[in-house]
Amino acid sequence: MALRTRALARYARPRAPAFAAAPRSFESRLRLRARLRPFDDPMQVYARSPLEENPEMASKGRGFRAETIEGFEVLVGKGDAENDRLTFRVAEPHDLWLHVAGPPGSHVVVRNPDRLPELPRTVVQRAAELAAWHSKARGARGKVEVHVCRVSDVSKPPGFAPGEVRLRRWDAIKVYPRAAGAEGEPA
Repeated sequence: MALRTRALARYARPRAPAFAAAPRSFESRLRLRARLRPFDDPMQVYARSPLEENPEMASKGRGFRAETIEGFEVLVGKGDAENDRLTFRVAEPHDLWLHVAGPPGSHVVVRNPDRLPELPRTVVQRAAELAAWHSKARGARGKVEVHVCRVSDVSKPPGFAPGEVRLRRWDAIKVYPRAAGAEGEPA
């Protein structure tokens, strides 16, 4: 019994607050205050962002990679939980959703801010190539089937694992897996 109370006492000890751990110098507080001051224009915050100075860092810290194909923003998920977040929180119902048929892979979303009824075929083809590349089908020797649908046709029933979804209706296209920036036909 004494062993049990000692163990409970160890967990009941008061702990120091996390914010008290690192005292700040006067200069660092001034720098922090300058970054946090209210702005007249919200775009000024973005203008000061280091991501704008270094576009390769644009996907760092996010759960998805961002690319641009012919002016359309393409977002590629990085993992199961990130795929769910991308599909159900970031994407809009009118955006296009792609995933390789069969093997596990990243969810790919093509943004459609103008709510076009149909996106250009070259954009869909290139996004499908990215979906095939960011999947277990990357090493396929031939073409890979990729499902394409609107985000509004994607659902997640209760009990489904992270990254697992159900499609109401979709089209399928066959493409060769190609990485971002890869040009030409595969060997």
